Amino acid sequence: MLVVDRNPPSSRHIQLYSLHSWQRVLSVQLYQDMVYLAPNHLFHTFEIDDALVGLSFGNLEQAHNFLVKVREHIPVRLHKQHTVEQRRMLCLPQHQVSCC
Repeated sequence: MLVVDRNPPSSRHIQLYSLHSWQRVLSVQLYQDMVYLAPNHLFHTFEIDDALVGLSFGNLEQAHNFLVKVREHIPVRLHKQHTVEQRRMLCLPQHQVSCC
């Protein structure tokens, strides 16, 4: 298993290879807000278009390192949420804003 950088640089993939044929059997792009779960320390899961993928690890340290690497490379939607009060304050003219 690999987390691979692709072009453009912001594109990351998980790639799985067969140990028998050394051929790539799966390549999944880490997509925005992807849910990558670790139901237990040695087993990770994530969804693809038509299936649920499960990864079983034999080494706790490798499983943890892979989990951290994947989660740090999943793109996150950046949007600022304003509360109703914050939105109202943004719409008020400067002289109407009171402090404390």
